Amino acid sequence: MSDTPTARQLALRVWVLVKRSFRFWPVFAGALVIAVAAAFLVPRVVPPMYSSQTVLMYRELIAAQSLVGNDAPVEQERQRGARLREMLMSRTNAQEIIEELDLYPTTVQTLGMVDAVEEFRSRAKVDVGMDTFTITFEHADPEVTFAVTEKLAQSLIEQTAKYRSERALSTKDF
Repeated sequence: MSDTPTARQLALRVWVLVKRSFRFWPVFAGALVIAVAAAFLVPRVVPPMYSSQTVLMYRELIAAQSLVGNDAPVEQERQRGARLREMLMSRTNAQEIIEELDLYPTTVQTLGMVDAVEEFRSRAKVDVGMDTFTITFEHADPEVTFAVTEKLAQSLIEQTAKYRSERALSTKDF
């Protein structure tokens, strides 16, 4: 004889389960009320966080090999991305943006600029692709969020231009 239940036995088991579940209807109703209340109250109590994002494309105009020759050291995309990320998220760059936009004033007053820079770094994110840089920043104020993202993008452009001109001068001197 087979141990698999028939369709009638399965239907009977489901009916018994439903009957037993109805004994606990106050628990289900209470959980439903709490879930609905949380769905309406949490967005009103928790302040919204705004996120601003910009994507920059990076491209080498002239390859180093064409200027110096095939023996020139070549910077890989990964190395370039790490270098530019470090330049962008450096303490001096973050401190300049924090002071200019007056970010985290209570943190600066109570804990100091180092902790404010760490808080800034926790809210800012830089993703490096093959030829793109995605800069994201989150803050409670949408205007500040946009301004910080704009400053970071402008800083990356300026630092890249400065690095390129220094590199061109060193190549010329060589």
